[in-house]
Amino acid sequence: MKHLLKIPQKKSKCSVSYLEKPLKLIINDIKVKKFIGSNNIHCEIPIKNNEDIIEEIKEIDATSYNTLLENPEWYSEIIDNVDNFYNTSYSNDISTINLLFNDKTSCYMNGYNKDLEEIIEIISNKNRNEMNINMEISFLGLFIYDNQIVNKWIIKLIDIEELEDDQNDWNKDEIENDWDNEIINYEEAVLNKIEYYKESMVNAKKLLEEIKKEENFNIWEKKILKLKKIILKI
Repeated sequence: MKHLLKIPQKKSKCSVSYLEKPLKLIINDIKVKKFIGSNNIHCEIPIKNNEDIIEEIKEIDATSYNTLLENPEWYSEIIDNVDNFYNTSYSNDISTINLLFNDKTSCYMNGYNKDLEEIIEIISNKNRNEMNINMEISFLGLFIYDNQIVNKWIIKLIDIEELEDDQNDWNKDEIENDWDNEIINYEEAVLNKIEYYKESMVNAKKLLEEIKKEENFNIWEKKILKLKKIILKI
């Protein structure tokens, strides 16, 4: 998509060039690295699942730079060399971007509306690995200052989803049913062993009575050995 910038509008501290058509993007699973001042967040954009969004941001950066080269009158009175003053909004080396927010930024957590202050508190203090943060951002404009030129993006919406503990993914009923089956199998095995030992005890007592009555020494000795083997199996 071809983006075009308008002639800059003079503000109190800078001039701002806006896009001819508004641009909004949604960044998935964005990583908040730190807060800068009272209205700026330094964020990492995971490349996976955000390739198209990153390309869109880089295209805006490139369009801004080329537009500046084509329109030196936008800055020539205050800046002599645009290369020394222009800063891209997206850092390609570490996939980061600075995003602004204000009291118009909408905030949600687990589907419920939240105050901006509350969301900032949550992001600042909660383990960020325990949440998934998605943001809708809008291109604010190309800002031309006396000492720098930079593209700015503002957060229109912050949507946070708390990640469930892996243990919550377990099916409690299924686990308990599995243990029910294990107990049934265990009980069956124990009962079988009890029956086996009862039968073995009967045979051992019977054999002992035979030993007591045996008069042939060789047979008597063999039965003693047999009784010994029965007892040693326990």
